[in-house]
Amino acid sequence: MKPLAVSDLASFVFRHGDLYPSDGERRVEAWEGAAAHSAMQKKRTNSDPKYQKELSLKVPVRLLDQDWRLQGRIDGLTYRDDGAPVVEEYKTSRRSLPTLRGADEAQAWLYAGMLCQSDSNILRVNSRVIYLNPEGDALRAYEHTLTRSQALLFLTFVLTCYGTFLQRIDARAKKRSTWAKDLSFPHAHFRKNQRAMAGQVYKSIVSGDNLLLEAATGSGKTLAVLFPALKAQAYDEQFFFLTSRNRGADAALNAAQLIAKDDAPLRVVQITAKEKTCPQSEMHCDASVCPNAAGYYSRLPAALAALEQRSIADRSAIESMAAEFSLCPFELSLDSAMTADLVIADYNYVFDPSVRLQRFAYQAHRSLLIDEAHQLSNRINDMLSVEISSRDVYAALEEAPQEITETLVKLKAVIDLLYEAPQLRRGTQFVLDDTEALSTILQELLFRCDLVMGAQKSIDSKATEKPSYEHPISVEPQTESLFDAHNLVRPDLPHEMRRFSAENANKLLPENVLAVYFAALRWQRSQQWTKDEHYCHVVERPRSEAKPASLGQNDRREEQAISIHRRCLDGSNYGRAVMDECRSVIRFSGTVSPLNLYQRLHGQPLNEEEDVGQSAPAMRAIAPFSSEQIKVLAVTDIDTFYRRRRQSLPQLCDLIAKLQRGHSGRYLVAMPSYEYLHHLAKSPNRPDNFLAQTPAMDEAQQLALLEQFRQASSAVLGIVMGGVFAESLDLGVGVVDGVVVVSLGLPPTDLIRSLSVNYFNSSHGSGWGEQVAYLQPAMTRVVQAAGRVIRGPQDKGVICLVDPRFADPAIARFYPEYWRPENISIKDVESRLETFWSNDLSSSEY
Repeated sequence: MKPLAVSDLASFVFRHGDLYPSDGERRVEAWEGAAAHSAMQKKRTNSDPKYQKELSLKVPVRLLDQDWRLQGRIDGLTYRDDGAPVVEEYKTSRRSLPTLRGADEAQAWLYAGMLCQSDSNILRVNSRVIYLNPEGDALRAYEHTLTRSQALLFLTFVLTCYGTFLQRIDARAKKRSTWAKDLSFPHAHFRKNQRAMAGQVYKSIVSGDNLLLEAATGSGKTLAVLFPALKAQAYDEQFFFLTSRNRGADAALNAAQLIAKDDAPLRVVQITAKEKTCPQSEMHCDASVCPNAAGYYSRLPAALAALEQRSIADRSAIESMAAEFSLCPFELSLDSAMTADLVIADYNYVFDPSVRLQRFAYQAHRSLLIDEAHQLSNRINDMLSVEISSRDVYAALEEAPQEITETLVKLKAVIDLLYEAPQLRRGTQFVLDDTEALSTILQELLFRCDLVMGAQKSIDSKATEKPSYEHPISVEPQTESLFDAHNLVRPDLPHEMRRFSAENANKLLPENVLAVYFAALRWQRSQQWTKDEHYCHVVERPRSEAKPASLGQNDRREEQAISIHRRCLDGSNYGRAVMDECRSVIRFSGTVSPLNLYQRLHGQPLNEEEDVGQSAPAMRAIAPFSSEQIKVLAVTDIDTFYRRRRQSLPQLCDLIAKLQRGHSGRYLVAMPSYEYLHHLAKSPNRPDNFLAQTPAMDEAQQLALLEQFRQASSAVLGIVMGGVFAESLDLGVGVVDGVVVVSLGLPPTDLIRSLSVNYFNSSHGSGWGEQVAYLQPAMTRVVQAAGRVIRGPQDKGVICLVDPRFADPAIARFYPEYWRPENISIKDVESRLETFWSNDLSSSEY
């Protein structure tokens, strides 16, 4: 029997009006709502002997020839003197006089219908929607009386609406299942070992596993994951293909287009960040300003119906449809994605607790395909971290309303004390052991900002204002618009009904105050995300901030910005909890060695005896490359340590010249920093036709540089490890003849990394800290950059690893399975290359 929540059902039918209504209300947190409900229930219990709280209701219903269970909990139930039940539905708001929302009243009416369905003796029932402030005081109440027939008719009507929606989705899902059974691989044949990889993915999805898969760059892993996923997709399953870069999304879309033709009964939707898709000159998420937000829901059904005619709704299609119907492109992509079979999006839409799409969190049969999985743990740690900047606090004080100034002065006083800390005089970072005072002030700041935004009434008014009871709004106009739309679409769930809350703060608070306001909000929320021991607190002054002695004390502080970091060191438990919500998870990358390290960073078991929910196998797919296709040379006699980098440039240029003499072609030189790359570009011995990446390149400039590199018959392109040119970028078959990776590129030592070392050594064992803090990020960049070489069956290329440390066996644990590095000196390079390039690959199988 399938469950159906009353709150979901009410929200499904009664979504209407504007997107981002103009009332500037900050969203009430879930924990605040629970506390407010508890406070009201306690008051009602003490004052009314007939009162019952949290009354569970379950009613069997038949939808789509299946048995469902409509279920929910009535916040409060009492009885009138004539015995008629009174259903009380509590909603929390920061407004002093909240208006009644259709979905809120519909929820109470559904409970009324369920009571009548459960008890034939009930002839009349009252619904009462009571709005509370976060402290649990009643702000306003709306009451209505329903006869038994009215309550049952309303229940039947809403279930009919939902049933009609299910019928449409069911018809397409059946077509998709039939289509998937007969789906053929989009190419004439699999690449070598690609079929085995696809088979493992298929098996893992069917079994509901959480698979970690390492597959060599260029092995066709995107198609080897997506094709079996669609073959294995359950009738009611939705896939999220998550990437960390735009290039990864492009690869997923290209694979989807190969698999699904225009007439395929498959719906693919791409979600792109709001700031990238907003067509307005300035992004104001406010229905009173943005024409795409005003009346959004009245125009939405027609746009969704048009998008459903497309198999693939990528960014271009979404933006085009949004322009045609005057809708917000970002919100249109979210609404369209609700019924998609495959959603392509960035990690943060599933993992970031601040922007996570709660509407999708309720999809019981969601599965994840996580590309670039080597980046997952670092991205999650970033998502769970918070920063408070002194510069933002000082700027906020200059334009803060009077009601906020006092609290900002307190916050400034805390920061001023940090400036005087002896640890900051001796260095640029120190650990902040006690954050209680800071957290208290940030909580007070949120409260004061809410007052200014008119989001909650003052303490004095709370004591005198009494609840007002008014007749509820009629549902007839809403039901008429529903039937006029002809298309029933699943709307936002209750958590998403007020998405405008934080976004509309910008019209109620000055811009400089907003930066501190949102930082305080994240700080408060972060206390709910994971355990406190997974965080460290560090005060930091950037190294470039030299102390200007000529300035006064206050001026000096404004010039020398410091930051207070609440840094997450280990987000593995949080990441595991998110993944455990899903039916299956496929994590894949060309760079997840050693497997046990990444399993631990992702919160997965190192052996099957550990009980963490899903089975979590880890495997390395056999590379499709032969030993004749790739030559890995570790050149160990060029010193690339930081202090010797300038002196290494002549040897480095000599190495590149040897590569070009051995085989003229196109080579990438991956450097650990822009500074080192700049020195190479300015070297008098630099290679002929040398091109270089620069820090400020936009996307158009990047594409132009790549095209210039591709068109050259012989060229050297200098890039930075970890950048857009070194990861998630398919330069094409036969484009790159070799990659020179210069330096191990260990991250610089700082206090946060030292704390991370101590944490992992303490919690996981000696040596873990150094792996996590230094070796893993360094070797990820190395292997990703080297992966730009082999992209096709006849590709052949050289990887030169330039650094004495590449001969260390501890480093070799991070090498891909197919690497067979040979440690040599620079004088032996040409002889090794002569043998390698003389081999003929014309009969190679790939």
